[in-house]
Amino acid sequence: MNCPNCMQPIPSDSEFCQYCGTKISKAEISPQASPKPSVSPAAPPKKRYVHSRISQRIPSTGESEGSQPPHVNPAKLRKAFFKKKYIPIYAAVILLLSLGSYWGVNYSQGVSALNDEKFSEAKVFFDRLPLSNRLFQQQYAYMEAGILIEHEMYLSALQAFNELEDGTFPDSVRDNLISEMYQKAQSLYRQGDTVSAKVYFSDITPYKQSADYLTVISILHSSSKTAADYRTLLKMLHFENVKEIILDDSTFIYLFLSGRWEGGNSSSLYFLMEETSNGYHCSYSLPHNDLSGYYYLSNGIYSIGEKWYSATEQFRFSIVDEDTISVYCYKNGDTYILYRQ
Repeated sequence: MNCPNCMQPIPSDSEFCQYCGTKISKAEISPQASPKPSVSPAAPPKKRYVHSRISQRIPSTGESEGSQPPHVNPAKLRKAFFKKKYIPIYAAVILLLSLGSYWGVNYSQGVSALNDEKFSEAKVFFDRLPLSNRLFQQQYAYMEAGILIEHEMYLSALQAFNELEDGTFPDSVRDNLISEMYQKAQSLYRQGDTVSAKVYFSDITPYKQSADYLTVISILHSSSKTAADYRTLLKMLHFENVKEIILDDSTFIYLFLSGRWEGGNSSSLYFLMEETSNGYHCSYSLPHNDLSGYYYLSNGIYSIGEKWYSATEQFRFSIVDEDTISVYCYKNGDTYILYRQ
């Protein structure tokens, strides 16, 4: 007999087709057609057995192309279809997870470096994130201001910090910057670069004694010194190099030394400077060289001679306080303390 589904010859007592697996009902059994006699008997064709679980069967010899297709499991087809349908979705999810992980790691490390005030290191992580300067504007601006600090570009850094919104950065960072600027300004002032020092002190006033530095610098830069300037410096006598400024200036030194100065403990030593209609007149009992000529007072040194460039040094004054001076005598190499009378 033949299988009613695939039409392959099967034994008459079969319950299932050995080719397609179809269950055989006795009512569907059809007798096998009697073979036609042939002139010369030929060897029967070899049967090709294909496993029933394979979804696509190779037709056996003598089977026509138009025969009924083999049985296919619909559940398996649906499963394969859904697998193919969701492959792009799976790929998109994996890509998004990878990008999210990449962003998360770099952002986390960048924020950690910012918290540790490692601004250049933080920039490396933030620059790996596309459009980070737009997505994290305040954090990026804070980072760039910090990099300016690392390069000791304090003026630009302070300007950048002043443009940031409150709460964007810890107050300690700006405080440290101002402290660094103050030390930088002091260094410039002590090196004699009062012009640059003024710029720094102007940006951080009223921090510490910035205002006092600016007052002194303003007097130094003044083209004409006045008695009011002298009185201002006298109140700041122990600030920085104010004593040297008074002794080095041709106006201030005369104002300071005017009057009578005497040694203590009934000493007969004195130095007297009096203002007359012809200028200042000096007399003294300090050890000195007997020389004739004019006296010159410059940079705290009192000299005598016909010309200033050939004058002989006699005394060198140093200010102890407002009413006390020390006088070094070039004649004997001794130093004496004199007090304002």
